Amino acid sequence: MKKIDLFKVNNYSLTPMTYDHLLHGSVVKEFEQKIASFVGAKYAVALNSATSAIFLSMKILSPDTAIIPSMIPPVVPNAIRNAGCNVIFNINDINWVGGPYRIKFTGRNEQFRLIDSAQHISKNQYISSYNSSKDDVAIVYSFYPTKPIGGIDGGIIVSDNKGFIDKVRMMAYNGMDHSDNSWDREPIDYGWKMYMSSTQADFALRSFYDFKHNIVKLDYIRQLYNKLFRINNYSYHLYRIRVYNNIDFIKYANKNQITCGIHYKYCHKQNIYKQPGFSTVGTDDNLDETFVSIPFHVGMNDDQVNYIGDKYYEYMQDKKSTKS
Repeated sequence: MKKIDLFKVNNYSLTPMTYDHLLHGSVVKEFEQKIASFVGAKYAVALNSATSAIFLSMKILSPDTAIIPSMIPPVVPNAIRNAGCNVIFNINDINWVGGPYRIKFTGRNEQFRLIDSAQHISKNQYISSYNSSKDDVAIVYSFYPTKPIGGIDGGIIVSDNKGFIDKVRMMAYNGMDHSDNSWDREPIDYGWKMYMSSTQADFALRSFYDFKHNIVKLDYIRQLYNKLFRINNYSYHLYRIRVYNNIDFIKYANKNQITCGIHYKYCHKQNIYKQPGFSTVGTDDNLDETFVSIPFHVGMNDDQVNYIGDKYYEYMQDKKSTKS
C-alpha cells in the first residue's frame, strides 16, 4: 500500500507579471466578490491570513474577554491576546473541530457574532448564521494550504456590516484610506500590513473554482467514513475519530502507511496560557489525547478508505484485548 497522505495540497502555475498590480491587483477584489457571493454576504475583505482576520476583528470590536474552545490552534488565543483581550478557554467545547464556532464576547460588543469558520465553508453559510440582525455578524475563513479552499495562506472576513468591513480594510492596509492610487492614500489610524496580495488571491481563486467540484468527492469520502465509523461528520476539512491514545495510534498508522494528525491539543495545558489574561471553564478529561485525524481529501479512493477502516478496527481490537 502506497503512503496515504493526511491532506492533498493544490498545485497551480501562476504568472504574476500578468497582474495589473502585483500587490493590489483586480484579482483581489474579484476573489472577495466571489467568496462573499458564495456564502451570501454583501461585503468581504481579503487578508494575508485568517489569524490576521481574527486579530483585526478583536482590535476593532475590543471586547473585554473572548471565550473560545481550549482544543484549538494556538494562533487563535495568540491573536486575541495580542489584540489586548482576555481569553477564557472552554475545555468542554470539543465538537467544533472541522467546522465553525463562535468567538463569544463579554463586555463591549457582546451581542456581535464573530464566527471563526477557518475549517469550513459552504454555500449561503452567512445567510444561515445570523439571528435577528445581519449587521452584527462576521465570519472568518482561511485559505491555508490544507484547508478546503487551499491557497498560499490567506484569509477573508465577510459581513453585511459595511462599516465593520471598511474599518478592517483600512486597518489591514497600514491604517490608510483606500484610494485607488497609493500615493493619494492618507493615514487614518495606526494599522498593519495585513492585506492579501494578488498572488495569494489568484491561487485561492483557482482553488475556489476547484472546490465547487471537489465537494462532491469530499461528500462521497465522508459518507464512506461515516458508515465505517458510525459517526456523523460534516466537515470538508478534517475527519476525526476516537482511539485509546492518539500518539500510540499515529505510530501504528505510520507503520501501515497511513498519515495521521492531531487536531488539537488543549491550549489550557500549555504553560504560556497559564499566565494572567487566560482562564478556563469546564472539566479537563484528557480527551485531547484520544482524538486523531485520518486522511481525508479528494485524492482518495474506496480501497484506501476501507484499508484505513480495517487498520483502525485491528488496532482497537488489539488494544481491547490487551486491556482485558
